[in-house]
Amino acid sequence: MENEKRQALRTDLLIANALETAKQLRELQESPVAEAIFESIVENENGKEIQFERPISDLAFAATWQLERLVEAMESAEQQNAANFQIKARLCRESNSLHDRLREAEKRIAELERSETQLIDERDNAESALNDAYKAVMGQAPEWSNWFSFADAIDEIELACGLWRNQTEDVIQFRARIAELEARTLSQAATDVLAERRRQVTSEGWTPEHDDQYDDGELIDAAACYAQDSSLWDCVGEPPSDWPWSDEWWKPSKNMRRNLIKAGALILAEIERRDRAAGTGKGE
Repeated sequence: MENEKRQALRTDLLIANALETAKQLRELQESPVAEAIFESIVENENGKEIQFERPISDLAFAATWQLERLVEAMESAEQQNAANFQIKARLCRESNSLHDRLREAEKRIAELERSETQLIDERDNAESALNDAYKAVMGQAPEWSNWFSFADAIDEIELACGLWRNQTEDVIQFRARIAELEARTLSQAATDVLAERRRQVTSEGWTPEHDDQYDDGELIDAAACYAQDSSLWDCVGEPPSDWPWSDEWWKPSKNMRRNLIKAGALILAEIERRDRAAGTGKGE
């Protein structure tokens, strides 16, 4: 760019000098010596020298015209140089822009290459993880092919896991049912009371129909007598005063637990009697 500037300065200087020379030649045309004869020898197009005489004014005029044409040519050249300089500057900017774009393209290509490498690594990692998961669930490694893809493996894993979840829910419900049934399991005391109630019905004849006639609290009184501590009885071997039936049905045991079981069976009989009388079949 510095060379272009120096060339432009030299051109401007030559143009200025040529214009000054043309001015001086014009002044020469008007000077007293303008009519002087000047002998000149020129060479024609065939290379033959021709000698002739011309006035200095003619030579000055011809020189002036040639200098003016030279100036025009130099000015045109200078304009062309300026235009070329603008074109060169534009091309330089475009070249720099293309260079920048080329570097961006190279950078993008490098990023895409890294991205492709990363995608390949991620795919390999995903395949390895899916392979392990499939083997853990299905018990064998998958056989990848055009007919068995990653999606197929995932579908099979989800199906198997879904079945497991259903089975797990069934097991949970089954365990809950077992716990419920275990909670409902009768204790030994309750079992003994029920057994005594069955004995009273089958052995003593205290059937539901028989019990229905005791609607004046007799079953409760009998249960209360068995539930009392033996020290509260009036006489050993004789029933308490609240005993509702004849003495022959008073059959206490020396074991207080046995007496409480009898009392519980009588209370159960009273509850059942009341349920039958109410027509509910259930206690409230």
